[in-house]
Amino acid sequence: MVSFDVKLLYFFKDFAGKSEIFDKGIIFLANYLQYPLVALFLVAVYFGFISKSEKNRILWSALFSVTIARLGVTELIRFFYYRPRPFLAYNFVTDFLPLMNSARLFRNH
Repeated sequence: MVSFDVKLLYFFKDFAGKSEIFDKGIIFLANYLQYPLVALFLVAVYFGFISKSEKNRILWSALFSVTIARLGVTELIRFFYYRPRPFLAYNFVTDFLPLMNSARLFRNH
């Protein structure tokens, strides 16, 4: 059985190199979509119809969760289980990216 990320890789591989606009759009979203999503979350909390104490609880819970996930759980998983990115494991790098040797794509995660 093929995992979801490999199926997704094959799906995007079929589009790679056929449209320069699509290629640049995917790269742009991979690099910068995180910032509008965080901004959207903060705006939703700020303008939400909830009390100030509830807003503070949501923001502190989100900050704590992100910190634990990034510094704790992610590193623990990487320590016990390394799995190369599908585009490296299946040698698709030459199809749509310059040769890369790391387990991360564009960002530090």
